[in-house]
Amino acid sequence: MVKKADVWFIVITLLLGIALFVIWKLSAKPGKTAVISVDGEIVAELPMNSDTTYTVRTEQGMNVVEVKDAKLFVSKADCRDQICVGHRAISDQTETIVCLPHKLVLEVKE
Repeated sequence: MVKKADVWFIVITLLLGIALFVIWKLSAKPGKTAVISVDGEIVAELPMNSDTTYTVRTEQGMNVVEVKDAKLFVSKADCRDQICVGHRAISDQTETIVCLPHKLVLEVKE
């Protein structure tokens, strides 16, 4: 049986979670530079204010990274799962895209 105190605890916890999420999203700032790393090593930095395409080729495979309309995304990859290609484009400093099979990390920085 659910007690009144349990319901209040759940409601307050949900409201607190929603408030923290809103604060986090509002504090996210658009970045100025796209940073491309492979296995922890930076291989390229691209400006977010101009449309650019960059191909990353490693022993693990190939990814085509694009900056378009100030958003960073992977347009092509030869990995099996294609999760990085299906990931939505990012533009805030709090977001990343990762391709685990290729050890690729895309970040947006100041």
